Amino acid sequence: LVELFQENRATAGSIEYGSFYLGQAFFFANMENRERFESNPSWFLGVMADARTANNEKFPFLNTGMVDN
Repeated sequence: LVELFQENRATAGSIEYGSFYLGQAFFFANMENRERFESNPSWFLGVMADARTANNEKFPFLNTGMVDN
């Protein structure tokens, strides 16, 4: 989510940088992105919801309910 927002690109997350929020697991490419997410997870989830609507064709994986970054 962090990389998608900042760089407009999706990257694979790593289990070693995983985080849980509201019962869901999120995986990040590095510790810095994980810490950014954890500082305000509801904001990043709002951005994801907006991206899902605006980029349905560009990022189809946003509609699967499984996102890692």
